[in-house]
Amino acid sequence: MGLSEQQLLFFKDSLDEICKVDRVLQMGSFTQHGNVSCLHHSISVAYVSYAVAIKFHLKVNLKSLIKGALLHDFFLYDWETEKLNPMRHLRIHPHIALENASAYFSISDVERDIIVKHMWPIGLGIPRYLESFIVNIADTSCAAFEFMHVFSSFKGLAKVLN
Repeated sequence: MGLSEQQLLFFKDSLDEICKVDRVLQMGSFTQHGNVSCLHHSISVAYVSYAVAIKFHLKVNLKSLIKGALLHDFFLYDWETEKLNPMRHLRIHPHIALENASAYFSISDVERDIIVKHMWPIGLGIPRYLESFIVNIADTSCAAFEFMHVFSSFKGLAKVLN
């Protein structure tokens, strides 16, 4: 999923804009899948979503796609420590992420849909926007790779994270 330098710069600038908020960086303190932090997972989902949209020339709002993907798991708790039933966590965390995102950012309808519906079909409501479907698929794919410990095979991500 090679991106041009200009495309990587756009992604990095979008990432930096969201990560200026210290509370977003706190996602790095929570484990998401296997040993991957919630922050790293969210950056991965945003990168894959963006790269797919670019690769297939999809007519989407790239800023909203990246922002929604970065904030889709902005729930800020350790669901295993909290002893939440995994199915309960799967259903409630998108709403908590939206509440947190709305406290720190202006959230568009597209971004709201991405955050709340990224767990479809487990969560309620089918995604309304193409951006939401892209993030949904990227999230599922990234989670699978993270569980299999092979996410490092995505080229280009290391450049962005450094």
